[in-house]
Amino acid sequence: MNATVSGASTRASNATRLAGYLAAGVGSTMLATSHAEAAIQTIDLTNCGTNNQNITGVSAGISLGGAKKTVLGFVPGGNLDIYFSSGDMGLDADNATGAGNLFQLATGGSGTSPTNFATGSTIIAANAANWSSSAGETEFWIGANQSPDFGAGSFMGFRFSTNSGTDWNYGYIEVLWTYTGTASTSTFQFLSAAYETTANTGILAGATTAAVPAGGGLMALMALGGGAFRRRGRVA
Repeated sequence: MNATVSGASTRASNATRLAGYLAAGVGSTMLATSHAEAAIQTIDLTNCGTNNQNITGVSAGISLGGAKKTVLGFVPGGNLDIYFSSGDMGLDADNATGAGNLFQLATGGSGTSPTNFATGSTIIAANAANWSSSAGETEFWIGANQSPDFGAGSFMGFRFSTNSGTDWNYGYIEVLWTYTGTASTSTFQFLSAAYETTANTGILAGATTAAVPAGGGLMALMALGGGAFRRRGRVA
């Protein structure tokens, strides 16, 4: 008997909360803004940029000492350069607006220091103080400096601006980096990439869909109270 009373009380509480949210206009707000909610754009690394580059091979398909590979329009307004030579392995990014595609760093200054984000980590400005558009600060190996290995489930965070740094979009590149001590056998490989299309909104490393999809807020409210309404309907 007590369990029955408790269940009825919980259902009534859920229904009351849902009614309160809807009365406050929460549901209508969600509907009105659903198209403006966060959305993630994945990047096809087998055919990316306006010049259709495949950068999924070992070390982006560049032989040791070979010419850099450039992806034009890797993100809106921004290009990506990739290097693989003795003592010079990694990324550089250039943005047509002059604001820069900036990679998130573990430390400031020159040398190799990209931040290694684990799967599910939030990539946004507040989670790392240092950003760079310099090739010398986004490489796994440059001169005498080498980054620790990036094993499975490792991501680099980046951001870009289409309005000269007034607003930022955040993204990730999933990457493997293996340092063996010699240039001829050390390698990196890009596995996936994506960015958040809504400016000034963080992205979870590895996410391919937004944490709260369009209309998701309203659906969550419906889930909160809908079950109670259905069960009460059956009892009636």
